[in-house]
Amino acid sequence: MASHDAVLLGQHGAVTVGADPWTAYLFMEKLEHAATIIKAAHELAGSEEGIRRLTPSQIADLMRTYSKKRPE
Repeated sequence: MASHDAVLLGQHGAVTVGADPWTAYLFMEKLEHAATIIKAAHELAGSEEGIRRLTPSQIADLMRTYSKKRPE
């Protein structure tokens, strides 16, 4: 988990890590918020095909804009 703040464990749930418990909690809140948005998108679209996905280029742009190096 050196390069990730969260990991999903099959049939177990999620684990988040941070410099302290509060930071780990905030990462979990972000993960749960993202899951809520994805679930709503699926419900509103009515099918998997109805959801427009970001292109690899769009994802790379977002990663460059919002990624921050985590302190060692």
